[in-house]
Amino acid sequence: MRLRMVPFATVATRLHRAVRVTASQQNKKVQLSIHGEDVELDKTVLEEMSDPLLHIIRNSVDHGIELAELRKALNKNEVGTISLRAYYEGTQVVIQIGDDGAGLVPEVLRTAAVRGGFVAEADSYRLSEEDLHKLIFLPGFTSATEISEISGRGVGMDIVGDTVNKLKGTITIDSVPAKGVTFTIRLPMTLAITRVLLVNSNNEQFAVPLASVSQIMRVEKEYIESLGDETVLKIENNIYPIIRLGEVLNLKTFSSESIERLPVLIMNLGEQHIALVVDELLESKEVVVKTLGSHLKNVHGITGATLMGDGSVVLIVNPSDLIEEPGRSQIDVHVPVSTELRRDILDVFIIDDSLSVRRIMSNLIKNNGWNPIVAKDGVEALEILQRSIKLPDVILLDIEMPRMDGYELTLTLRAQQQFKDIPIVMITSRSGKKHRDKAFELGANDYMVKPYQEEDLVALIKQITDSKSDISLQ
Repeated sequence: MRLRMVPFATVATRLHRAVRVTASQQNKKVQLSIHGEDVELDKTVLEEMSDPLLHIIRNSVDHGIELAELRKALNKNEVGTISLRAYYEGTQVVIQIGDDGAGLVPEVLRTAAVRGGFVAEADSYRLSEEDLHKLIFLPGFTSATEISEISGRGVGMDIVGDTVNKLKGTITIDSVPAKGVTFTIRLPMTLAITRVLLVNSNNEQFAVPLASVSQIMRVEKEYIESLGDETVLKIENNIYPIIRLGEVLNLKTFSSESIERLPVLIMNLGEQHIALVVDELLESKEVVVKTLGSHLKNVHGITGATLMGDGSVVLIVNPSDLIEEPGRSQIDVHVPVSTELRRDILDVFIIDDSLSVRRIMSNLIKNNGWNPIVAKDGVEALEILQRSIKLPDVILLDIEMPRMDGYELTLTLRAQQQFKDIPIVMITSRSGKKHRDKAFELGANDYMVKPYQEEDLVALIKQITDSKSDISLQ
C-alpha cells in the first residue's frame, strides 16, 4: 500500500504551468495557490485525475477570472487567485478547486441550456441553481459563446464528471456570482483496498463502503413516517429519505418483514444524506476491490466485487447510485427540440474501429453543418447512448469491430425500446449478399459498401432523417 501512494505534489508543477500558459494566452493575471501537497493518493487515482484537474483550472482562468481592468473596476485585486486544497476526510481525499472570479451566473447557464437544446425555454425557468450546475457535466454543454483552443467545444466537464464517477467519487459545485466558484471532489484514497461494512438484504450479502457511512443505528418502526409520497426517517430533528437496499437493487428474493428494530445506515453522499435500510448488519473489514469488467461496469448500484475467504463473491454497493433511478442521468431536463431544429443540425453517430475512417466521416459531417459523435466499437457506443440526453438522428455503423461488432450492436439496439427506432446505416467493405441480408434481417435501415461516394452518403443521411419522426430519449 505504501508503494502505491504518491503525494499530490507530483502534479503541482503541471498545474502551475497550465495556469501560467493559459493566463498568458488570455492576457490575464492569475496566480495558483496549492495547499496539501503532502496529501497522498493511490498512484492510479492521481494519474486518472490529473487531466480533469488541469481542465477545471484552465476553465477557471478562461471562464472565471476576469481581465485585470474589469477586476480593478469591481474593486478586486488585479491578480486573480485560483486555490487548490487537498485534505483527508475519513477514508477519502477531498480536493477543492476555487477561484475568486465571476462565478457561475444562473441566467448564463439557463441561456446556454436553451441554446444547446438541453431544455425548452419555458421549462428552463423551473430549473433550480443545483440543476443548472449539473448541466455543466452533460456532454456537449458549454456556456462559452465563442470556440477557442481552451473552451467552447462542449467537451471537457462531462469527462471530468465521468472520471470522478469511475473512481467512485463525487463532485459538487458551490458558486456565488461575482465572487467565484468552488468545485469539491471527494475520492477514495486507494482503489485497491477499501474498508466495508458487510450487510444482508433480501437474503443476499453486500459490502457497503464505510467511507460513505456517517452513522449506524437500529431504529424503531414508529420513527419512520410518510412525507407526501416519500418515506422518511425522523431522528433528532433531522429528516432522511429512506431507501431500502433490496428495492433499489431490484432484488426478487424475500425480505424479512418481522424485524422490529430496523438496521439503518445514514449515508453521506456529498450534499445529500439518506437512510439506507438493510435486513442485517454483519461485520466491517478491509477488502480487496475487484472490477466487474467492461460488460458489467454500468450495473446500477454496484461498483465492484470482492472475494471472501470461503471463495464466495460479494458485490460492493456504489453509494452515489442509490439516489439515482436506473437508466436515468443525474439530471433529467431534456425536452424534445422542434423537428425543424433537429433536421437542421443532425446528430450523426459514427461507429467504426478505424481512426482514419472516423476522422474522414467526422469531417464530412461537420462540412455539412451537422454534429458528429464517434465511438470505436459497439461497447463504447452503448455506453455513450446510455448516458446521452438526446438520441442521434442516424447511426453510421461498421460491421467488423472488436468487443462488439455491428451485427451485435444492431441486435442489441433493436431489442431496447428507447433505441429501437434510431435509423442505422451499415457502412462496410463486405459486399456479399449474405452480409447485406443479415444486416437487414437484424434491423438495419440501409447498407453501403466502402469505398462510397461522399455525396451519396450525404444524400442517404438526408433521405433517412427526413423520412423518420423526431426521436428523443424518454
